[in-house]
Parts: sequence; structure tokens; C-alpha cells
Amino acid sequence: MAYRWCTFLALACTASVAIVRAEPSPPDVRAVITEVLWAGSDVSSSDEWVGIGCIEGQEGMVSTGGVERCAVGGWTLTSVNGAGQEVTIARLTVGASIPAGSEAVISRMTREASRLDVDPFLISPDLTLPNTKLLLRLRDASGAVADIVDDGAGSPLAGANPSGGTGRASMERIDPRASGTDAANWRTATESRGFDAGAQVMGSPGLLEETEVTDVTEETKDDGTSSSSVSSVSSASSVSCRSVVPDIVIQSGSPRGIGKITINVQAVAREGSLQGAVCRWEYPDGWKSESCNPPVRTVRTEGASAIRLAVTDACGNLTTRDLPVEVISQTEEEIAQRCIPTAFTGVLLSELSPMGDEWIELVNHSGMERILCRWSIDDGDGGSAAFALDAQRIGDGGRLLLPRKLTSIALNDDGDSARLFAPSLRGQSGGLVDVLTYEDIEEEHVLARREDDGTWLQTPYPTPGDRNRFRDPLAVSGRASLAITAALPNPAGEDDGGEWIEITNIGGRPALLRGMSLIIRSPSGRENRVALPADAALARLEVMALHGDEFALRLPSDGGTVVLVDTDGNALSALSWDHTGEGKIVRASADRPEVVRAEVLAVIDGDTIDVRTLDDRGALADAMLPDVFRVRLLGIDAPENREPGSAEAAAALEFLLADRPLHLLFDRQRNDQYGRFLAYVEDAETRDDIGRLLLRRGLVSVLTAFPFARMDDYRAVEEDARRDAVGIWSTFTRGDILQSRKTNDVLQTIVSDGFAVAADPPPGIVASGTLLRLRTDINAALFVSVNSGAYQLSDGDLLINAPAVIRAYAVASGVQPSCGTVATPVWSGRYDVYQPVEQPVTIGEILPSPPLGETEWIELMTTGSGVVSLGGWTVDDVRGGGSRPWVIPLGTILSAKEPLLLRKDQTHLTLNDSGDDIWLLRPDGSVSDHANYAHLKRGQSWTPECVTSTPTPGTENRCESTPVLSLIKGLKSKKTKARKPRTSPAGFPPLLPAVSWSDGSSLTMDIRSVADTRGALTLAILILTMGVQGAALWAVRRQGVAA
Repeated sequence: MAYRWCTFLALACTASVAIVRAEPSPPDVRAVITEVLWAGSDVSSSDEWVGIGCIEGQEGMVSTGGVERCAVGGWTLTSVNGAGQEVTIARLTVGASIPAGSEAVISRMTREASRLDVDPFLISPDLTLPNTKLLLRLRDASGAVADIVDDGAGSPLAGANPSGGTGRASMERIDPRASGTDAANWRTATESRGFDAGAQVMGSPGLLEETEVTDVTEETKDDGTSSSSVSSVSSASSVSCRSVVPDIVIQSGSPRGIGKITINVQAVAREGSLQGAVCRWEYPDGWKSESCNPPVRTVRTEGASAIRLAVTDACGNLTTRDLPVEVISQTEEEIAQRCIPTAFTGVLLSELSPMGDEWIELVNHSGMERILCRWSIDDGDGGSAAFALDAQRIGDGGRLLLPRKLTSIALNDDGDSARLFAPSLRGQSGGLVDVLTYEDIEEEHVLARREDDGTWLQTPYPTPGDRNRFRDPLAVSGRASLAITAALPNPAGEDDGGEWIEITNIGGRPALLRGMSLIIRSPSGRENRVALPADAALARLEVMALHGDEFALRLPSDGGTVVLVDTDGNALSALSWDHTGEGKIVRASADRPEVVRAEVLAVIDGDTIDVRTLDDRGALADAMLPDVFRVRLLGIDAPENREPGSAEAAAALEFLLADRPLHLLFDRQRNDQYGRFLAYVEDAETRDDIGRLLLRRGLVSVLTAFPFARMDDYRAVEEDARRDAVGIWSTFTRGDILQSRKTNDVLQTIVSDGFAVAADPPPGIVASGTLLRLRTDINAALFVSVNSGAYQLSDGDLLINAPAVIRAYAVASGVQPSCGTVATPVWSGRYDVYQPVEQPVTIGEILPSPPLGETEWIELMTTGSGVVSLGGWTVDDVRGGGSRPWVIPLGTILSAKEPLLLRKDQTHLTLNDSGDDIWLLRPDGSVSDHANYAHLKRGQSWTPECVTSTPTPGTENRCESTPVLSLIKGLKSKKTKARKPRTSPAGFPPLLPAVSWSDGSSLTMDIRSVADTRGALTLAILILTMGVQGAALWAVRRQGVAA
């Protein structure tokens, strides 16, 4: 974000005035809030974020690798909700830091789902920014306020939220050292930087630039004129213009079409700003516009031409840009002459919308322009007629939008298919390139393909002609994507507290650290286990540093090993070092992070060996490997014993490994279903990959049962062997038999061992943030659908933050998904979510014996000031007996202003007139409140304060003028031997109140049993001298009531 530390100039006529900036914050301000997008973006009003800037030259900063940083580990960002409560909306990971002079973005949404073109420093779903009464506090790890932004009254101090969502703008802090509550220190953003191309939102997320401050003092001379003295290079007003580098983006449509083109373009600034600039457009048909965002235009001028943009910036510089367009004649003769197939691959389905203005989008990932001659699309057999894509073209990385009004392809809302065909090498259409089959689609959703793994998801963000966007309700944990990438075992100077370990998320999804820990081993074998923060998560490629003074890390400088393990004790990553000098950082090799040195004991067959680790074995041997174990060469499959080629493969493997030290390298999956370790096997001296050598000689084939990093390379080597017809590929029959054998093996395993998908926890009501684990009882590929009919490949770990219907099925490894006999039935489960609450929820009143014509009820209340979601809570009368417990429906809300009344016709709970228990249980089974009442007369209700003949459902409880002190909670008394109660002399009314124990721990004292004023006076004296509890206990002792 760019800052202009503004010069304030005051004009005076009679006196000399010095203009001074607002008083800055204390010099140790370090990190402050520098930018806030509270209105959202043109994508969604939920696309909100806050920028935290690390200001250079401050005290209290830390230095890592020679870079000054603001240490913000454990800091929190808070807001004020509608009830006036301060709530935490973001919590920074322990050990987090921001480089000096940079801005970290805390976002509510991921980069893919938002307009951000920068990776968020932290993704916090709780980051909700109000559009009125904005008040943000940045607190350090101790809870002390480090910065305050806005004043909590009226509209925010800056920013824009125009109707329609287009043109929303962030509020930018002018001087980060000046007060964040001063309206003069904030401005509305006028530039759009750090966003996706074509974004209709102003701001500069992740950009922090400081412009030198100019101090100006203006004086009024005796003659009434004024002069200014400038104590800097230039005044702020001297920067009056900024050159702009414009560009043209296509918001919708295509620049090439048959008979016409319909296109919507926009001018954007690749550098500089369009503020103050003039845009002039000229279209091939002569139409002109002076808007930087002109309306949609249809052009029918045939032939190749261009749409021209001329931009004059605020400095007077003129820059032109041309967008080539072409309108092709519609005559069949011209089409036939032009259409010669040149492209056969490189184009896939990207997005489709079955609702509203239906359309299908294609994307070109080939690396070059594609002309789609003889390509076609349809919606499956028996559907609409196929649409020929002749003469359509897509640029490299571009997208082609095909609306229904062009293709006449009707996509069904309740399920359909989309298929893309390419020409064969003979120039005839018919080769299936891509297909998508879907089930029901949610309203106002589209289906879009992820760029990272090619899976399809439903998304509420249609992006025709632009990059796909997503809002995933579940986040994959990505445990195996975490790696220990660096460590400092021997810091310069004093070691205590200066050590650190760096963990990086090297995967493509966010990763949770819940339940993980580090095991630190010294050369002597001594171990120390350090638990990682339970609520920590790392975004894609995010790095977290664990410092010794925060986590009590003690790394041995004379050599050691640190292992990252998950909740089940599985080693995910490891890093080892020998004796290190002071200040030397140990880093993991990117391509060889975990190596074990071993020797061969026996060759079992062409892809399996028994090995023994050597003395200098690596970190994983220390962590989880025995001295002797069996290894399956990762990524290859040799013919089984007695099959053609099995003897040749085993002999070759034995020859390659004879009397040679080995290196075993482990990938993401460590074991197969038989307990064998999976590893690449390399010659320790030549570094030859043994599996690759066997593939090139045609002795083995690629096994894709387990995902592994070298899969693409292995497949390419196998193709070379197939092409050269060597080894098992020397005859078609032998290779075909081998592939058939693989399929049969998998089928036999499924028949003998069973094959199903299991879920932990099972479907039902779970707390927000619960980790769902889907597993199969044999190794298989797992496909998961979340609130949609589109399945995606998954590792089975899903974080549930919102209600979701989850479906899953598994396909046996190595078998195509089209073979239905090797897939599990579809498992389905619904998970409803409750939000854990901290404020108390209690039983406020019970009416077990209502007047005739009325019904029994139970009243719940909360003493907190917030709103509580009671969905999933349980009300029961006798735990383990009595009526069936009643589960409160999801969506049920309780507030302090309005108690919740539960009627018998809702709960079906039968309350006994002679006395009963009522239990209020949270969704996790813990007790929120418990009430016990004795016999009540008809029309009487029980309350925590009294038993009353005036029930008050939904309103404040009301006791009679002579109350009953009931349930004196916490009052305990030793049980006394029952004895005959004392009575008053004959003819005198009782002087003492009747007392009884209502449940084992609470005492009931009925004042109404005192019959006259003399008894009431006696009781009053007792209460005044002994207190209520003392009076009750004295009455117990006098009357002999057993506790």
C-alpha cells in the first residue's frame, strides 16, 4: 500500500503558523493496521481483508537471516460485534513474523476464492468487518493493545461501498506512525493494485511503500504575503502526476467469431493509475467511447481488424493499445476452405453453468494458440445435437465461452453431461478428449475445474472468460504436505532460546497442525517431544518458524534429528545434522530430503527386496525403521513369480544391487497394505535410480497404486520401452497379460478382504472445526463430493466448518474408475455443525403440572449478552431412563432478551408432578445445567429462586411476597441422624420453618410453614444474626431433618 505522509499547509493572515503532523504512536509501534477492505469486493461482500504493516526502523524487532522482522506470533485482531462485545476475528500463528517494510494480508477468503492476486499471510474465516461502527484492535501476545483503528461510531473513517458492488474501495492509512483513530490519517483508495486483472475494486493489498515526508512551515510576512520553507527533497504536491502503462482485458466474449463478435472490454493500469486519465475507444465499425469501461458491443464488420484504446494520463502522455479481432464470413464454402485440423490436444472443459444463461467454457493449456477445427461439444448420448467448433480459436492460456444461444446445447439442472471431442489424425471428428458428468446443482452455482489438481467443484462464483474461483466449505488438512525445511541448532552467542525450526506447507492446500508434534533426538538417543499449536494452520507455501524461547526447544549442536509426526505417530518429515558451527542454518534438500543408507540382504522378486540399515542411517531410520525390513520399489510393478518375465526382472534387480550400498528415498506414502516400506532405491555411488533402469529395459511396468513424485518421469520411460518393444513389451500379448493380471489381483483382494468407506466421526452433529477422516479398508483412490454431485480425488481428511452433505466412494488402486465392479458403493452422510459457546445456558423455569387446558413446558435462558446457537443440544428428564431425550433442532437461537420456551408438544418429555430431574446437555455430552424439583401443586412452577404460583413463561421470574428460599446451591452439610422433630407447645403455632433436602446438595426452607408473626419474627432474628444459610442449618439441627 502506498503511503503519502501528507504535508498540511495552513494559510494565516496575521500570525506565523507552524503546521505539524498528528502526534505519532510510541516508537515501539512495530506492526500496525495499514489497510482495511471492509466493504468486500465485486466478487463478494465477504471478500474482506486487513493489512498489517511492519514499519521499518522500529524498536523491538527481531532479525532472521539478516532481515529485520516484526514478531507477531500469538497476536490477535479483534472487532466489536453488534452486541458491543470485543471478539477475536484473527489469531496469528505462534512464531509468525512480518519482514520490515512489508504488509501481511489477513483475509477471510482464499486467494482462489477472492479478488486477491497475492497470497494471504493468514486466512481467518472469522474475519467479519462491520460496515458501520468499525473498531479494530491489534493486540500483542500478552493481550496489550498495539494499535487501534477507527472510532466505533457511524460509517468507517474511509473506504467506499457503492450500490451494486462495483467500485468498492479500501481505507488506507496515510501515516502508519500517526493515530489510527484520526479520520485525517485515513483515505479512500484510488488505485487498484494487488488484485486480479479486471477486478472492480480499489486498494493495494500486500504493498507497503513509504514516501518521504515533507515538512513545510508557512509564515505570514509583515506585508501580508506568505512564504514557505521546505525541509525535504520535494513537497507532497510536487508529485502531481504519474505515468500509466495501460492494457486491455476482455471481461466477456471472444475476439473472434462467425458472422459477428460480442465482446466486453475494459482498460486497466498495469503500472500507475488510471485516476485522472482519459480513455478513448474506437471499434472496427466506427463506434467510439470515452469510458475506461465501455459497455458490451457487438461488431459485424467482417475481416481482421482491431479495437483501439488510446489513454492520456494525468501527465499528458498518450499511449495506445490494439486488441486484434476477426469476424469470419458465415458461408459454408469459406468455412470449409479455412478449416484444416491442426490441433488435437491441449484444450479441456473448464466451467459450465446449467442454470440461468447456460454456457460451457473451454480452457487452452497447451502453451500455444489452438484453432478448434473439427472439434465439437455435446451433452451426452441422446441429448442436444453436437455443436461444431470449426473456426473458433483460443489463445495460449485463454478461455472460450460457448453460451447456449450459440450452441443450442441445453444442460439439465438435475444432472447431465458435457463432452468435448477433438479430431482424429485423419481429420475426422469423434475422439473424446474430456467429459464431465454431474448430479444436482445448487441454485446460483456453477461447476468449475480446479487448476491445481483438475477436480470439479460447485462454486457460487461464475467466472465466464476468467480464472475459476471457489469457496470450499471444507479445507483439506494436507498433513503429508508439511515438511521440516530448515533449523538453527547452534545460534551465535547463548544457545538457550535462540534455536528455531522452520516448517513449510509444500502442498497445494491449507494444512492443519492439530495434534502434531516434533520429536527431537540427540546423538545419545535422548528424546524430547514438543507439541505444535493446536489451532495453527499453514496456507499454501506458508512458512512457520518455531523459536526456542516460545516452545522450549533445545536442539543439540553436536548433531541430532528432528522428526515431524502426526496424531497417529507417523513420521511426516525429518531433518538431521552433524556438528554445526555457530549461526549455521541446516536446510533440507528439496529433492532428497529423507535418505536412508542400506545394504541388500535378499531379492524377493523383481520389485521387492529385504534390506538392513547401515550405521550412518538417516533420520527416518532413527524415527521409524527397524534394522532389517522389506522394501517395495516405489512406482514399479514386476511380473509375479512364474509369470512371463518374472525371472528376468528378479535377475536384473539382483545384478544391479549386488554388493552395492544403497540409498532409500521415501515419498509421501511410506507403506503399502502389506506393511512393506515404499521407497525409491538408488545406487549410493552412481546415484542411478534402480526402478528407472528396470523400466527402461522393459522388465517392469509403472504402478500407479500409490501417488509418487516421479510418476510422470516413470511413465515417460515406460513409453520409451513400449515404443522400442523391449522386455515385457517385446510382444503385445505379454504386455497385455501383465496388465490383465494387475486388474485381477485387485479384484481378488476386494473379494477376499472386503472394500468399504468408513467415516470418523460418523454422520451427525459435530462441533465446528471437527476433522472428518474417510478411510478404506484396502489401499484405494478416494473420491469425495461436498454439497454437490461433482467428485474430487481426496486424501480423506476434511475439516468441517459448515453443514455439509458428504458423499464418497473408492476405486481400487490401479483400476480405471469406469470398472464399476471394483468400486465401493457410494457412502453418504450429513454433518450438521454447532458453534461451541462460552456463555452460560441454564434452566430458567419448569411447569410440570399446568392448569387444566394448558401444557407442560421448560424455559431456557442465558445470562450472557451474546446470542447462543442451541442446535444439537439435548434436554432430558432422567439420564438413562424416563422419556426419550429431545435434541434441539439446528438453527434454534437463544438470547438474553428472549428466553426459549420448550413445550411438551415439541419435546415429548413427560414431567412428573411428584418431582423429577431436568438435564440440559451440550452437543458433546457435557452438562450445561441440572434442575431437581420436589412435588409441586397444579399451576405451580419451579425456578432457581423459588417455587411460585405465578408462572412467567418467556418473561422474568416472579416470586410471591412471602418467597420460598429454594436450592441454596453449594450448601453442603454432613448427614445427621434422623430424629423426631421438635414441636411447639400445645396451642402454639410452629415457630420454625419447615426444611427438607431436595437433592443431596441443596436445601429447601419453606417460610410459609411459619404460621404467625411470632414465628416470622423468630425467623427474621435468625437470618439477621446467622444469615440465610446459618438459619437453614440451625433449623435442620433443631428439627432433625436427615441430609
